[in-house]
Amino acid sequence: MDSEITAAIIALCGVVLSTGISLLIAFLSRRYNYHSLYAEIVSKSRNHWLNEMRKNISTMLAEACKAGDNYKSNKYYQSQNQVLMRLNTKEPLHVMLKKQIELLEQCNSQNYKNIKKNIIKISEVLLKREWERVKKEAKGKGEK
Repeated sequence: MDSEITAAIIALCGVVLSTGISLLIAFLSRRYNYHSLYAEIVSKSRNHWLNEMRKNISTMLAEACKAGDNYKSNKYYQSQNQVLMRLNTKEPLHVMLKKQIELLEQCNSQNYKNIKKNIIKISEVLLKREWERVKKEAKGKGEK
């Protein structure tokens, strides 16, 4: 009888141990899947943000160039507003870009090229920084 009890205890320990290991693996898998999904969603959102910023900045500058010293089009203002609404006024590059956009609003044919150059330089740095965030998040090393 003692060998039967010992065998039953060993079997019970095996069941408890295998159940514990299965639960641990399920928990870790779920956690890993959550972080992977989070990284994927955030990366896609940032990528979309980057593409929209490029498009709107480009349109805004093109429309400002067309207008010259004259009245700017609705397309200009729509693009300008899209850019401004995407800016975070707590970040220095975003504030710098906003100031240059405000200067663009009142520019003339003499200072347009200089303001355009500044907007492009700031945008390049800002977009590069965001692209680096996308790459980190895609690797699972982004902000949490």
